[in-house]
Amino acid sequence: MPTVKSLDELIAGKAAEFADQVKKAAALADKEEEIRIEVEKQLAFIQREAGIELQGRHEFTVAKGRVDSVYSRVLIEYKNPANAGARIGPKADSPGSKKVVEQIKTRFRGMQDEHGHPLSSLFGVGLDGKNFIFVQYRDNKWDIQEPVEVNRHSAERFLWALFNLGQKGKPFSPEYLAGDFGANETSIAIPGVHALYEAIVATDNPKARTFFNQWKILFGDVCGYDVDNPSDKVKKLAESCGLHSGPQEWTRQS
Repeated sequence: MPTVKSLDELIAGKAAEFADQVKKAAALADKEEEIRIEVEKQLAFIQREAGIELQGRHEFTVAKGRVDSVYSRVLIEYKNPANAGARIGPKADSPGSKKVVEQIKTRFRGMQDEHGHPLSSLFGVGLDGKNFIFVQYRDNKWDIQEPVEVNRHSAERFLWALFNLGQKGKPFSPEYLAGDFGANETSIAIPGVHALYEAIVATDNPKARTFFNQWKILFGDVCGYDVDNPSDKVKKLAESCGLHSGPQEWTRQS
C-alpha cells in the first residue's frame, strides 16, 4: 500500500488526468456506456495507487429503475454526450440536465424507501463526460447545482465525494461533522486540539510566535473574543476539549 502520498494529495494530483481522459472518451463516445467504462478504468488506477477498494454496483435496481452506478451513498447516472436530448446542458434547467436531475431524485427516494438511507446522506452525480451536475438534499430541500465542465476542479470534487461517501458512507452533514470534529469523547478533534496546543506552547520559534499573535488579533476581531482574557464560554470550550487552568496557563488534562 502506498505511503508516500496522503489521499488528498493523491486525489489532487490525479484529478486533472482523470478529467482529461474522461473528456477524450466523451469526444469519441456515441453511448453512455463508453463514459462509464472510462470512468471505471480511471478509478481503478486511483484505487490501486491509493490502496483503497471502492465497492461499486452497476445497473443497480431501485425504485423500479436502475442506477447506472452506486458506491454506497454516491449515485451516478451517465448520459450520452452525443445525444442532444440526453446530454447535460449548460444550465440546470436545460432539457438534458432536468431529465438527469429527476432521475437522480427518483433514485434518492428509492434508496430511502428500500434501503433506509436518509435523503441527506446521499450524493447524486450526473455525468456525460463533458459536464457534471451534482445533486444533494440539504436543509429539507433539493440542492441542484448548475452544470460544471469536467475539469481538474470538478473532477477533484467528484473523486472526494466518491472516496469519502463511496468508501465510508458518511454524509457531509452537520450531525456527522459534529460527531467527528465536535467536543465529545469520540471526536478526532480532541487529540488534534491537544497536539496543536502543545506545539504552540512548546515552540520558541519567533516566526511561529508572531503568526500566532497575529492570529489571536484576527480571531478576536472576527469572533469578538479576547483570547488573552477568555470569557466563560471560551473557558468552557477549552475544558470540553480537555484543557483547563487560567487564561495564560492552560494545561492539558490527563
